[in-house]
Amino acid sequence: MSGDNPVTEPRPPALPVPAPRPGRHLTNTVANLAYFVIQVLAGMWLTPFLIEHLGVALFGFVPLANSTAQYLGIITGALSSTLGRYLTVAISAGDARRAQSAFTTGIIAESVTVGVLLPVVLVGAWLLGRYLDTPPESAADVTWLLFATGLAFLLSAWSSCLSSLTFAFARFDLRSGVEAASLLLRVALIYMLFVGGHASLLVAGLASVCAAVLRILLYGVTWRTLAPGIRPSRELVDWAQFRSMMSTGGWMMLNQVGAIALTQLDLVLANLLLGAKAAGLYAPMVQFSALLLGYGSAIATVAMPKIIGDQSTRGPDDVVRTTASAMRLTGVAVALPIGLLCGLSYPLLNVWLDADFAELAPIMAVVTFARVSLCAKPLMTVPLAVNRVGVPALFLVVLAVIYVPVAIACTQAWNMGLWGIVIPKTILLLANACVFMPLFAAKILGVRPRPFFAALAPTVVSAALLSAAGWALHLWLDLGSWPALILAGSGLSVVFCPAAFALALRRRERDLVLRAFRKRPAEHDEDGGPGGEGHA
Repeated sequence: MSGDNPVTEPRPPALPVPAPRPGRHLTNTVANLAYFVIQVLAGMWLTPFLIEHLGVALFGFVPLANSTAQYLGIITGALSSTLGRYLTVAISAGDARRAQSAFTTGIIAESVTVGVLLPVVLVGAWLLGRYLDTPPESAADVTWLLFATGLAFLLSAWSSCLSSLTFAFARFDLRSGVEAASLLLRVALIYMLFVGGHASLLVAGLASVCAAVLRILLYGVTWRTLAPGIRPSRELVDWAQFRSMMSTGGWMMLNQVGAIALTQLDLVLANLLLGAKAAGLYAPMVQFSALLLGYGSAIATVAMPKIIGDQSTRGPDDVVRTTASAMRLTGVAVALPIGLLCGLSYPLLNVWLDADFAELAPIMAVVTFARVSLCAKPLMTVPLAVNRVGVPALFLVVLAVIYVPVAIACTQAWNMGLWGIVIPKTILLLANACVFMPLFAAKILGVRPRPFFAALAPTVVSAALLSAAGWALHLWLDLGSWPALILAGSGLSVVFCPAAFALALRRRERDLVLRAFRKRPAEHDEDGGPGGEGHA
């Protein structure tokens, strides 16, 4: 139990609060982008490899199992986000005791939660494996895959309490390195075991377990590197903070329930409503959407500590400037891959997989374009910074509750097939990110929503224009090979990047980018983050 008496309680070692360093924002962004590139390359190679060795129907269970594991992550992920918030506020204030107390309390909360979830994982994997549409001869393998994926999730979830230190210290370069190493180990194990004659769903699941173990070990190294003085201490457990953390985490859990249902429940619905083969054909479309989510999060996450820090140390005007700038920068960054994937969806699927998948190019374009909602990712940090996460959580849950029966009606009653799953998802995602969140964030900050809506527009417009250009190029030229696709994408990118830099960004964002690449600190902007005082 914690207290304020320095005589009766041991004083924690000095907290190594890092001084702002020029170029840190650029380093974090480049590291996150590098990890995203590794994800893309690994996914592009692994998808046809798994389809070749497992078949279309069985392949669909691999991304399905991964998304199912993320449903279990709603509790631990919520606690990790909450712990990151408490650590960021404490480190921003230079409060060593508060930071160590938060870290200790967070580890206890995460450990207890993982222990409670263990039987849920075992029972849930068995039930899901029983009721999914699976080939009879592969039913046991599907269940074992779910077991292994659930175990990998629990290991990764516990390591999140260690990774929260990389968030609090704004060392996303270290976080990206750990995640990249974990991903590469998983891919390498799958390749070696599959080529060695052990191709099965169970092997794919065990590779995820090994990757999660490596993740724990590497995050342990980052912990000892960043904050050797921050150690779990029984004397510093703060049960009042524990209750506050669990309360905020509970609302964050509801928020994640709705978010995951809207973004990943579509693959489960495709399997249950349309069958394993339809889900297998749809899985690559979901994979691109998941990659874009990771990419957008990698860009937007860099600004999260600054948004939280501005709220705790400055005022709403600084929060608005930081958030709006981060939204524009994130939006321009995601508009490029969204536009390329939408415009070149047909030749990409045809070259990457085959004509059967290419027929779903329009569906891929709609699923991908829905990711323009990622430009609102920094905006979703505002409720966490203000500790007003209840209303957006309830709103997302309501949208998720609406989505399931609407998708069932569209596919079963109106025979819309995969369109019945994709269209409701797209509408609800955009409604939450582009309408509700700007209004709610403005309300809790006590400001007008206009800056947030203005920050959304460049992403939608630029992504739509690039999609149209890519589709026109596909109709005009033969893009039936990888060299042709790469050349077309490079040409569109060369035109898009300077145009978006000049037209979609405001002067303070352009100055921020230029200063970051020159590695010079912004005048009056202490941490080089977007929207600091030097950008006013």
